[in-house]
Amino acid sequence: MSTTLDRLRREFLRLSALLTAATALPAWAAPADDAVRIGYLPITDSSPLLIAHARGLFEAEGLTAEAPRLFRSWAQLVEAFMAGQVNVVHLLSPITVWARYG
Repeated sequence: MSTTLDRLRREFLRLSALLTAATALPAWAAPADDAVRIGYLPITDSSPLLIAHARGLFEAEGLTAEAPRLFRSWAQLVEAFMAGQVNVVHLLSPITVWARYG
């Protein structure tokens, strides 16, 4: 009886390890996003993103960064981010609440 339980336990652990590894495969297989696409508003709070791009800090970390894209309103910036046109933005706290709850 004990050997049967040991065998079943080993098989269960082996199957669990296999399933755990299999769930990680899609993350490894997914293509990385090719470039950092920055969206910003012309306010001083977004200057760290602009300076980082100008100094090549993204490239220094192994990232490809497109030229930052200027938006003229919070609504345009949030819409571009939600649509995937840009993947890095600088938002003030109230804007995230507005984007979530309308």
